[in-house]
Amino acid sequence: MLATGLAPAAADDASPEPVAPADAQVTFLAGLPHRVDALEAAAAAISSPGSPRFREHLTVAQAARQFGATDAAITRVTKAASRLGLRAQIDPTRLLARISGPVSAWEKAMGTSISYAPAEAGNPYTYFAFPVDNADVAPPIAGSPTLWEDYYLAQGNALMPAPAGLAAAVTTMVTQYAEYVPAMDVPAPAGDAATAVLAKVLGDDRAQHLATSLARLKPADPTPGTGPATRALYYPGSKLLDPPTNPAYAAMDNCINDPDAPIGTGIIGNPLSPENFVGQDQLFRAYGLTGLQRRSGADTRSRVAIISLGGGFSEDDLALAASCSGFTAPDVKITLGTGMPSPAVNVDDETTLDVQTVSATLRRASEIRLVQSSGGMEFSSTLADAYSRAVTAQPKPHAVTLSYGICEPLQAGRGMTSTVDGLFALAAVVGTTIAVSAGDGGSSVCQEQFGEQLELVLALYAVALEAQNSPDPGVSPEELASDIAQLEEVIATLQPGAAYASSTAAWPASSPYAMAVGGTQIVMNADGSRAGEVVWNDTPYMGGVVGNLVGTGGPSSYYDAPWYQQPLTGANTRIVPDISAQAGPFPSLPIVMNGSIIINGGTSQASPMMAAAMALVSAREREAGRPTVGFANPWLYSVAQRYPSTMYDVTAGDNQFAIPYSLTSTNVPACCQATPGYDAATGLGVPEFVELLKRVR
Repeated sequence: MLATGLAPAAADDASPEPVAPADAQVTFLAGLPHRVDALEAAAAAISSPGSPRFREHLTVAQAARQFGATDAAITRVTKAASRLGLRAQIDPTRLLARISGPVSAWEKAMGTSISYAPAEAGNPYTYFAFPVDNADVAPPIAGSPTLWEDYYLAQGNALMPAPAGLAAAVTTMVTQYAEYVPAMDVPAPAGDAATAVLAKVLGDDRAQHLATSLARLKPADPTPGTGPATRALYYPGSKLLDPPTNPAYAAMDNCINDPDAPIGTGIIGNPLSPENFVGQDQLFRAYGLTGLQRRSGADTRSRVAIISLGGGFSEDDLALAASCSGFTAPDVKITLGTGMPSPAVNVDDETTLDVQTVSATLRRASEIRLVQSSGGMEFSSTLADAYSRAVTAQPKPHAVTLSYGICEPLQAGRGMTSTVDGLFALAAVVGTTIAVSAGDGGSSVCQEQFGEQLELVLALYAVALEAQNSPDPGVSPEELASDIAQLEEVIATLQPGAAYASSTAAWPASSPYAMAVGGTQIVMNADGSRAGEVVWNDTPYMGGVVGNLVGTGGPSSYYDAPWYQQPLTGANTRIVPDISAQAGPFPSLPIVMNGSIIINGGTSQASPMMAAAMALVSAREREAGRPTVGFANPWLYSVAQRYPSTMYDVTAGDNQFAIPYSLTSTNVPACCQATPGYDAATGLGVPEFVELLKRVR
C-alpha cells in the first residue's frame, strides 16, 4: 500500500532549482466529458441480478460510443491542444485523453515555468509539474472540518488546472508527469529516516541543521517501534504474543518440508521454518477452488491483469515459486503505461506478491498481464492511465487487481478520481471484475500514514527532552530549546492526522464499482483442513515493530452507500470491504523473493487471489456459453442474502490498532468488529466457491 508524506517546505537559502529541458516531451492526462449518469445506470443494470440487462455486457468500443466523449467533444479537445502546439491522444474508452508536447509549449500554454525534478538513485522518476504555490497554506488543525483538504494542500498536491485553451474542453487535467529512468532504479544511498521526515515539514536546510544538532545527543537514528514512542499494543503495557503456526505443515504439498528448501527469514529477520507456512493446496482446497483450477485455469490465459506502480519482478523467483508449489509459471505480458519507456528493472515485493499470487490461484494459466505505470497515486492520473490500459487490453481481462491504496479523505474527489470511478463503471459494463485491496491499516489508514512519521519525530523529541534534564556540554541550552521548538512544530503538523478520531478507509477500494477485498487469517486443523478464519490483525504479534499489519474496513467518508449494500448494511455510506480472503503472514502462503522462500501477505495478497478466483469463475461461465462475472458486488451481496452458505462467515476479531500521537497517548478509532453476517471488518466473509458456482445465475 502506498501513502504520501508532506511535501518539503521551502528552505532558506535553497540552491537553485534544476531547469527542465525545453524539448523534453511531457504528457498530462485529462478527463473527458462523458455521460456519467447513463454509464453508472448501465453498470448497475448490467451487474444486478434480476435486471433485464443482467450480464448483457458490451464491447469496449460499444461502451465508449454510448457513454464516452462525443465526436464533437473529441474534436474540441484535439483542436484546442493543436492550437497550443500540443497533441491529444484519445483513449479507447473515450473517458480520458493523453495530451503531449514539449516543455516549451506547455510553459507557453500555462504562462509559467514548469517544476522539474530529475531522477536520482532510489527515486527513478523524473518529475514535471505545474504545482500551486503552497507557501501560505496554514498547517492542518485538529478538529478542522477541512483537515484533509488542508493536508492535501500542505503536501503540495494541488496543481494548476488545464490552460485556458483546454479548460473548456476537458473536465479535469492533472498537470504532473513522471518518467521512469531505469538507470536510477537502484537502492537509495543510506540516509537518516528521521531527517527525511523533518525535511517534509521544515525544509531540507532546517532539517539538516536540526539533525546535526540532535546527533550530538543520540548515537543513532531511531527506528519505528524501538524508541520511547514505540506503538502500544492496543493499550500501554500490552505484551507481544507468539504468532500462530500451521499444525498441518507436514502435509503441505510443496517443497518447503524439503531440508534443502531455501527458506528465508521473517519480517523482522527471525529464522523461518516449515510450520510458519500454510500450503497453497491447503488454502485453495478450503476455499473450494481446486476443481475450478483443474477445469478452467488454462482458459484464463491473459485474462487477469495486475496493475503495478513501477514495480518489477524476477522470472527466476516466479519459476522457483511455481516449482515449489506446483503451479504453472505463466508468461508475464507487460503493458507499459505513460512515462514507462521500458519495463521496471527492480524486484519489487508488491509486484512479486501479486504475480505469484495470481499465478498460483489460476494454477494452469499460460499467460497473465502486468500493467506497469510510473509515479505514485497522489494525483490519481497514474491509476486512470493504468486502468484504461488494463480494461482495453486484448483479450479483454476477466479481472483486474490493484494492491495499492491511499488515504481516502485525502484523495477522493480530487485529481482524476472521478475518471477512475468512471473506468470502474465502464469495466462493469464490459464484464471485467475490478478487485482492489481494502488496505493494511486497519480502521486507521490515514492515521497510520501520519503516525509512522510522527513516531520517528517523537523518539527524537524524547531524546531532546531528556537532554534538558541532563545537560550536554556539546549543546547549549539556547540551541537545545530551539531544537525542541522545531520538533514541536513538526509534531504539531503531523499530530492532527495521527490523532484523527474517526475511522478512515482507503481509496480506490472504496469506489462503489470496486470489489474491495479485506483480510483474514486462516486457522488450520491438524489434518490440514480449515478450522476457521479470523479478522487479519497481527498487532498482537508484531506490535509497533512493523505497522500496517491489520486488514482495513469501515465506512467511506466520501461515497454514499451503493444500491447493492443498502439491504445488508442499512447505512447511508459505502462500507469496505465487500469480501475477504487470506492475508495474514502467521502462518503465510509461501512467496519467493530474491531466491528465498519468505512469508508475506496483506490485502495485497487477498486482492490478486480473489481477482484470479473470479477470473476462474468467468472462464467456467464462458465455457458454458455464458457471460463473464463482471462487476461482482451486486451478485455477491444478493446471493449471500439468499444463500448464506455461499460465504464463510468470519465472526471473530477486529481491525483496531493503536496509533501514537504523543509520547504518552495513542489513538484507536472505534471500528470494526467481526459479527455474524455482514460486518465492516471482513464484509460478507470469504467466498465458498463450490457453493457460489451453484448460484452464478
